[in-house]
Amino acid sequence: MSFLEMRMEEHYSYLKSISNLAMLKIFHDAGVDVKKDNKFFMTDIQFEYYTDFDIFHTCSVQLFEEVKSFGYKEESSAVYESDNKSVDEKYPELINEHEPEHTFLLHHSVLKEVLESKYRGEMKDFFESQSLSDLEASFEFLPDNTGIYVAIYFPGDLHEMAFVVVTCLLKAKEIKKKLEDENGISNKDIRSVA
Repeated sequence: MSFLEMRMEEHYSYLKSISNLAMLKIFHDAGVDVKKDNKFFMTDIQFEYYTDFDIFHTCSVQLFEEVKSFGYKEESSAVYESDNKSVDEKYPELINEHEPEHTFLLHHSVLKEVLESKYRGEMKDFFESQSLSDLEASFEFLPDNTGIYVAIYFPGDLHEMAFVVVTCLLKAKEIKKKLEDENGISNKDIRSVA
């Protein structure tokens, strides 16, 4: 009787690859074209071939209006065109306080609109109810309410973070629809103006 054996590196590579596949599914269900700009979802830790951060970034770029990302000790001085400030200048309390392996700043005007409305509490409660089980990371709303700050401290199962950011953006869009309905603005009216 023979047993199938798998090296630890191979086992971990398969687990990471399954997480990547789950992440692609989460983004796909949110309307993202997961084939665009994405490489293969398989990971091989023995050869240091990781695709998780690339997948998260390329999918986030399609879902959010503006995405800034940088790795540990990389320059966080990317400049925002809207106000000509660097990430460090705009969010010094976040960037200088944390030292994650990778950072994402995901901006969307719907989040700002909802967080500055009477539904701020509902959105914050929903956001704070989200949790991560196998990923050493943190997430919070940016201080100016324009998006979500994501800090990944140790590579893990990024599908969890994908689920959090996608779910929160969809919740914000749901609340925005509620606001529009209360104000008598329908999507049809918005399309006719555009």
